[in-house]
Amino acid sequence: MNRTLMKVFFLFPRQAKNRYTMSARILIVEDHADLRHLIRMMLEFDGYEIYEASDASEGLEMVHRVRPHLLVLDIMLPGGMNGLDLCRLLKTNPALGLPAVVLVTARGATA
Repeated sequence: MNRTLMKVFFLFPRQAKNRYTMSARILIVEDHADLRHLIRMMLEFDGYEIYEASDASEGLEMVHRVRPHLLVLDIMLPGGMNGLDLCRLLKTNPALGLPAVVLVTARGATA
């Protein structure tokens, strides 16, 4: 999790905030509320504009509405569409303008 968040910080470094600077919009699509909250707190602390969705269909609706600069996307989501499906759908729809995507998962690798 920490390495993923570090990648987010490298993609959108801290900016000097003033009335002319617009912060990056970040959409977090994560089904676990506690992880969503943790990611949100870390990013809001640096002044990013954060939006949340708990599944892929809600995430797709938020992408249409918010037009995020960055999508923090859980790979394993409940429902008919997982995170990879959502990423592929966004990639095939150039009208939406695919945001930068960071895929995350809590699933560990087995040896």
